[in-house]
Amino acid sequence: MITLERDATRALGIRPAISAAIFDRRSRLLLQQRSDGGQWGLPGGSVEIGESVQEAIVREVREETGLTFPLRQLPPTLLEHHRVRIRDASSRKAAPFIR
Repeated sequence: MITLERDATRALGIRPAISAAIFDRRSRLLLQQRSDGGQWGLPGGSVEIGESVQEAIVREVREETGLTFPLRQLPPTLLEHHRVRIRDASSRKAAPFIR
């Protein structure tokens, strides 16, 4: 489970995070199973200092592995905030979503 650090003195700082919603030609979505709890989610992570968002996405997707599932067969343990990201990506809008 992901938890927020409430103690500002222990927080390492604020870093943007990215997620990649990758669909194949048959509308299957690339997912990964997390090692820190077994939940499913999108490949992604934090943007490193000095790294562009595009570089971070390429790096994170390259670093992580995952399985493909048709959208109608998303795992029941898929992270809820990743469901929102998948819905955003499914809209096929060219602009990024900032939430």
